[in-house]
Amino acid sequence: MIGEDAMKLFCKSKKFFSICLLLLFVLSSNVTNIAMAVSPSIEDVPSNSYSYWTSSSKNILVNQKAVFKFKETISASLLGIKPFSTLADMAVDDNGYIYLIDKDNNELIIIDNKYNHVNTISNFLYNNEKCAISKLSGVYVSKENEIYICDSDGGKILICDKDGNVSKVITAPQKNSLPEGFVFKPTKVIIDPKNYMFILSEGSYYGAMVYNETDEFIGFYGANKVASTVGDVIKNFWKTLTTTNKKRANSAKTLPFSFTDISIDEKGFIYTTTGATTEKGEQLGVIRRLSPNGVNIMKSEDIIFGEKTLGKKATGGYISQDISGLCVDEYGFIYAYDKTIGNIYMYDEECNLITAFGGGMGNGSQNGTYIFPCAIDFFDTKLYVCDALTGLITIYELTDYGKQIRSLQRKTLDGDYLETKTGWEQILKENKNCQLAYIGLANVAIPEENYSLALKYAEQGQDKTTYAKAFEKVRDNFISKHFTFLFCISVSLVAIVIVLFIIKKKKSIVLIKNYELKLALSTAIHPFNAFGELKEKKKGKTILAIIFVVLFYISSVIKNDFSGFLFIDTSSIAFNSLVVFLRTIGAVLLWTVSNWMIAALFGGLGKIKEIFIVVSYSLLPMTVANIFYTVFSRVLTESEGSFLALLLLISEVYFVIILAIGTMKIHDFSFGKFVGTSLLSIIGLLLIVFIGAMIVILVQQFVSFFSTLLYEIVLR
Repeated sequence: MIGEDAMKLFCKSKKFFSICLLLLFVLSSNVTNIAMAVSPSIEDVPSNSYSYWTSSSKNILVNQKAVFKFKETISASLLGIKPFSTLADMAVDDNGYIYLIDKDNNELIIIDNKYNHVNTISNFLYNNEKCAISKLSGVYVSKENEIYICDSDGGKILICDKDGNVSKVITAPQKNSLPEGFVFKPTKVIIDPKNYMFILSEGSYYGAMVYNETDEFIGFYGANKVASTVGDVIKNFWKTLTTTNKKRANSAKTLPFSFTDISIDEKGFIYTTTGATTEKGEQLGVIRRLSPNGVNIMKSEDIIFGEKTLGKKATGGYISQDISGLCVDEYGFIYAYDKTIGNIYMYDEECNLITAFGGGMGNGSQNGTYIFPCAIDFFDTKLYVCDALTGLITIYELTDYGKQIRSLQRKTLDGDYLETKTGWEQILKENKNCQLAYIGLANVAIPEENYSLALKYAEQGQDKTTYAKAFEKVRDNFISKHFTFLFCISVSLVAIVIVLFIIKKKKSIVLIKNYELKLALSTAIHPFNAFGELKEKKKGKTILAIIFVVLFYISSVIKNDFSGFLFIDTSSIAFNSLVVFLRTIGAVLLWTVSNWMIAALFGGLGKIKEIFIVVSYSLLPMTVANIFYTVFSRVLTESEGSFLALLLLISEVYFVIILAIGTMKIHDFSFGKFVGTSLLSIIGLLLIVFIGAMIVILVQQFVSFFSTLLYEIVLR
């Protein structure tokens, strides 16, 4: 009986499905709004320079014209001195002098701006006496050319000159001013314009230690917060209720990540890195810009730093990153290194990735690659990267293109848009893959009141913020110019609707004469009566159900592809309606089969045809919502988008309610039984998907094996 019903359903819908597949073929096309071009030539770099095109949901890696070029390397042999053992840190002063810390030899090496060896200090004299050194770890040079050196194992900081004469020694604060168990092991130090000292202590999750201008410890600064999910909160609450005080005291606490590096810009803002990764290898919020009260004022908490497209290892788990060092130039641009992947990343203060380069996954076998980078600094137009294990200082220099990008983006961030127009246009001629250029020109067009051009550039640059500004101006201008016309049209439409309603009611006009269609539409208004009648009188039409499902698919394609730019959820870079097909028509078919099998086990009376009809009819509110969403998304701004979100939510809830009523009617289920079978149906659906995926994989492997075998036979 069941087989006969299924066969009838297939035969009736065979032709229609053929039409649907043809329609699918036409609609399943990729839509590309981003102006992509052939990758520009890469010159004078050890590996590709690249960036990411960012949109609402995806990050696409694209090659970029080189912002930096490799200049040279500095080594101990080039300096004519003994080989470095293990470099720990590096600093470059305002005169271009380089200061290196060799932690195994406990030495400070000084190199001048011509890359000549100036001095190697292993003996530091304080009051004409040799200072005891345990393990040097960090170095910083102030504006006054005072050298600050961290002795981590010795628990002190030395302040000296270029000859190793120590003028002051900073030691640990009194224990009563520190947390219990805290050990003072300074690894990094910086000085702000007010002569406040910020110190990182090894393993400390309290933030940076702060000393005032009189070298008095005044507290901790800018500690990372513990990232907690809803699940973590519930778990901790449950532990509080179910464990004793003694057990809670002995249990491990979730602690924030400690800082791995600290830097300061020209304005006195403090920057930090944590080097921490998520379980998926993402660098979320690891770079921070701190206000005077220690609060992150950079939009970095939800930003993925480093590689944005890292996936799983072949052996399982995720590729890990460790962005653990940074510096800031006079323009406010941030340079950070990943010590596991070996790449260098350049960001502006808005966390936009300007470029990434270097690399070699830590092999360090050629110029511009590294085994274990340990420090980074910037001076003039040069970027210095120190490798702990190779003992090399790699020097990069900004290209002419890089200098232009840096200058233009700085002016854009400062709001000097009109000054950047010619520059950004030149950038686009050189590199069509520069997303910042499109965004920059969009910002130029707004003060020029060329809002249509601003919309064009903002959409090409995937910049919704600038697009929203221009769109508001366009909409306001249109409304003010055509207000009278729009008002008259609105009043006329309302009047026409009212008149037609009155005429229909007085003359009893029937708009829909087809009984089956009228019944199908009434499921959205009177679901109890409609589904009851559908079950008793067998008035459900398969062809109508197929039409409703296809209309839902088409409306979903339209919503995803033709909604206003501000409200497109999926990336327009690679939209494919085949995915929508699987999420709509595919989901309906899978649910129909799964629910039919599960309901049959629990005494459900509904046939597979009736289940399909119920699901299809229930989709009507979501189909209508998709159309309204598409229309309204083209006239509303992002700030008004809550209306659209509410519209979709209501339609989805309405769909579930209608589906529940229809399912209970055709199966003769109680509400409790409906919930139980529905949960099992979801599990069954997932099992079907899993088995289907396994079959596809096996078929692919068989085809691959057969092709290889055939190829070998032909060769022989």
